[in-house]
Order: sequence, then C-alpha cells, then structure tokens
Amino acid sequence: MTYDLKLIPKNMPDFGLGQFRALFEGDFRYAIDGVQANYGNEDTEVYFGFGFCERGKADQVDTGGSAAQNHLQFEINYMRPNCFGLEAVMALEQLHAIAEFEVYDPQFGDGQPKPYSSEVFLRGWQHGNSASLKVMADDEAAYRLTLPQERSDEAWSWNYHSDNLQDRLGGDVFVPKCLLISAGGAVEARIAFLWQTYVPTVVPPMADAIMLADVPEQRRLFGIPVGRKTDGDWRPGLVDRLLFGEDVVINRVGGEPGYAVLLSDPKTRSRNADKLFDRARASAQYAISKCPRDQVLDADLMGEG
Repeated sequence: MTYDLKLIPKNMPDFGLGQFRALFEGDFRYAIDGVQANYGNEDTEVYFGFGFCERGKADQVDTGGSAAQNHLQFEINYMRPNCFGLEAVMALEQLHAIAEFEVYDPQFGDGQPKPYSSEVFLRGWQHGNSASLKVMADDEAAYRLTLPQERSDEAWSWNYHSDNLQDRLGGDVFVPKCLLISAGGAVEARIAFLWQTYVPTVVPPMADAIMLADVPEQRRLFGIPVGRKTDGDWRPGLVDRLLFGEDVVINRVGGEPGYAVLLSDPKTRSRNADKLFDRARASAQYAISKCPRDQVLDADLMGEG
C-alpha cells in the first residue's frame, strides 16, 4: 500500500529526463537508476521514491488517462512510523523550492492540480497511514514492535541531525546514532546507542539502553570475564541492557544544559559513573537484535499508546 503524488514542475516547462536526474544528482541519499530516483537515508533508515513520467505514456498515478506533460511521480509506503512522513516533507520541500510543484493527489481532492503544500501532504499521508496501521492492529496474529510516537520521532530527529551535532561539538566527543532494539520478547522496542571504548560518547537524551562494544577493555570495565567472544551470553550482537537516568551525569558538552557524555577511561570519569557501572554489573545479559526502522511502528496509531 502506497501514497502516491503526481508532481508537475511549473518552473521547468521543458522538464525532461535530464532535468529529472539533475534534481537528485549530488545528493548521496538518492540512487538514480533510469527513470527512478530512490531516496534512502542510512542514518534514519527512511526511504521513498520518485519516478519520471513522460508525456503521452500511461500515468502510474491514476489520473484517468495518459500523462499530459512530463512530470515526477512520488511514492511512499503506508504502514510506516510517522518519521517517514516527516522526512518526506523535508525532501519534497527541497525539490519544491527548485521546481515549484503543482500536485495531483489521487487519494484526496477533486481531481485538479493544486499548489504544493507540506501540511496538506503530511495530513493526507498520516490519515492513510493511521488507517492502515489500525487494520494491522486488528490482526491478532500480526507480530509487531512498537514505540510511542513521540519517542520514535525523537530518535529519528536525533539521527537525522546527528552529523550536524557532531560538527558543532567537534572531534573530541562521539555523537552516536540511536538504534532500535528488541529484547526478551518485549513488544515495545528500546532505544539504544553504541558506547565506543575509550571514546567520550554523547548520550542521546531519549535513549534508555546502551550497547557495549564487544572488546576486552570494555568487558574489564564492566567486570565481565575476558575470553572467547562466544563465552556465555556475551558475543557479537548481544549486549547488556542498561537503564540510566539524569542522576548519572558524567560530563556535559554543548553549553547549558548541554549533552551528557559517558567517559570510558576510569581515570577521567567522575564518581557518578560508579552508579552506571554498578547497574551494568548487576544487569542480566540476554540476546537482543537490531530492529529495522520500518518494522517499529507507532503505538499511538495502533491503539496501544
């Protein structure tokens, strides 16, 4: 199930395949293949696509006939977390600033092109997405992982802007990406991040779990026996679940209130770090797995929030 738009570039009266490709070239998030430009952001795992439709050929967006002029076709899946729509808005706005789209939306409207509106697009996609997710929620057999939409959007926003934050804070600290993980068969996913060994690591404020690097130095730091990588429950892909709160503040960067930083070097960490390490030593270890972003759905939209 997809949400489709026909985008007519008013600023490009002679819009052709070359101009279509030029809209996306230079942006590493787009993979251009023939008449397709597929968006994929490795940081956020959000994806959607654009296609080039030539005048006189059958229109994949159902407008009741062949295309009257060259245009773009936009397609984004339903049954996705809300952040897919939020990131699509950003991409559409960037292109609209160049091409000034008129939009035909077969899902809504009277069949006439309208000026592009991010608000109208997002409202339309969210409406269809919510309906599709509620249908999924009615399927008792459907296994799904969920997160409250607010937390899901926060994790997405952190990842989307993490490179800019890294540039702002500089190279003395590491800004990790948020990872969504499943653990112990729980229905609600956890938001985790990777703590690199001996690298001061910024704590994403919305994270509630830490993934430890599987290296001897970090094992010793947490009192975990050093041996084969497959010893017990400690092997690649398995981590300690580690809950922590604002009482565990080791250092801060970026002004007030700033961002909490975990310092792996015992010589530089503060006494408050002991609380963190005590919880790590006491926590049970069990297998977890990283969850693809498109498989962690918004609990609120499925009637679970």
